[in-house]
Amino acid sequence: MKKNNLNKRKIVLVYPRIAGDVYSSWAPRGVVLLGTILLKHGFDVKIIDSSFDKNLNKAKEQINQFKPEFVAVSASSDLVPNAKEIVSFCKKNNIKTVVGGPYATINPDDVKKTINPDYLVVGDAEEIIADVLEKKPGVYKSNSFSDINLLPFPDYSLLPTRNKYFQFGTATTIGTLGCPFNCSFCQPVLKKMFGSKVRFRSPQNIYEEIKYLKTNYGIRDIYFVDDTFGLNRKNLREFVELVSKEKNIRFIVNTRADILDDEMGRLLKKMNCHMVSIGVESGSQVILDNLKKGITVNDILSAFFVCKKYKLHTLANFMIGNPGETTETLAQTNNLIKKIKPTFLYLSMLTPYPGTDIFNESKEKGLLNLMSYKDYNCRSYKKKELPLKNPVLSYDQVELFRKRVFLRRKLLVFVSILSMLFDDFFFFENKLLFFKILMKRAWVFGRTRKFFG
Repeated sequence: MKKNNLNKRKIVLVYPRIAGDVYSSWAPRGVVLLGTILLKHGFDVKIIDSSFDKNLNKAKEQINQFKPEFVAVSASSDLVPNAKEIVSFCKKNNIKTVVGGPYATINPDDVKKTINPDYLVVGDAEEIIADVLEKKPGVYKSNSFSDINLLPFPDYSLLPTRNKYFQFGTATTIGTLGCPFNCSFCQPVLKKMFGSKVRFRSPQNIYEEIKYLKTNYGIRDIYFVDDTFGLNRKNLREFVELVSKEKNIRFIVNTRADILDDEMGRLLKKMNCHMVSIGVESGSQVILDNLKKGITVNDILSAFFVCKKYKLHTLANFMIGNPGETTETLAQTNNLIKKIKPTFLYLSMLTPYPGTDIFNESKEKGLLNLMSYKDYNCRSYKKKELPLKNPVLSYDQVELFRKRVFLRRKLLVFVSILSMLFDDFFFFENKLLFFKILMKRAWVFGRTRKFFG
């Protein structure tokens, strides 16, 4: 006999970012997936997403009202203070606490010391979370979930803020977990988090989730958050054949310049991909090699040529303030931006994340200017010094370079936005939705103009 809700064990899942920490408009898929799994295991689940709140006070009030046995918090490096605040509050109210997430996996000792939860989950929480809650407090390590096709689709009805994320018909999905490359600003963190081998979802499994998102939540724009989309060309071909049956669905993908060849460009166009995000990082081959990126400047030029050929909008992701950065390497980056002419440009200051090769090497050399967890958030970095000390460049020089690049691109950005809005007008059957998107893009552009150019 099933237990009724009154007898179910209660758990609250908290995504503890607040409005000032938000730098994307995507729903917290991982938290929702955990909630979905716990619901299937008979728990009474409540999700709290503070992304639209100014502080965590509302989250604390909701925890008090729900009176859970457990509160689980997801912690990334920049959200450690927020996670600690929730855990401290729960401890004062005799609620058992669980912490997992990226930072818990890459630096469990610091999480244990700084946040001090009752339960600390290292690795894929999806695999072990239900069993962990049946055990005594402690540190629990998960082996990588071997077959990610067995995971359920996230039940977004559990997410109270879903309408704010989905109001424009956008959501995320994944096709892979893990990354086989060795970029010094990501590895070995990704391999610690997801395993040494990339895990692939089947094309059919991904396609079924896309239909599920479309049917249940009216999703029309889907962003693949894979570190590198299209790693398995056979899977990509099969997926394209499946998804091409669907009308009025579009995609955004992340990928690498060295795998984006003509065939992939053609396949992306066929699957109705309308934007490709590419990790360019720098226009200097010396910097690319310093970052262990494994690509050449010619790879980058070729990839953007393919995107232009197939009329795919592009987002070029660059980092400045890299190891070995000089006025010459910045000039090379500037020249490359002029050549590739991306639709949008993200130009961030390199912010080494804990556990990465670049973080460890820089720390050993005494080059880190990161003094608090908040400094790890490259989108809201506010200190007037470079995250990574540079003997020949100052913060002001790097910031001036960035401002000049964006200033030069203002007209191009205006034209790009008009082009995308033109595409949207003919894509969306509901023209009212188009005008809502128009207003949203105007607001977002106003908020993020210091980053996008």
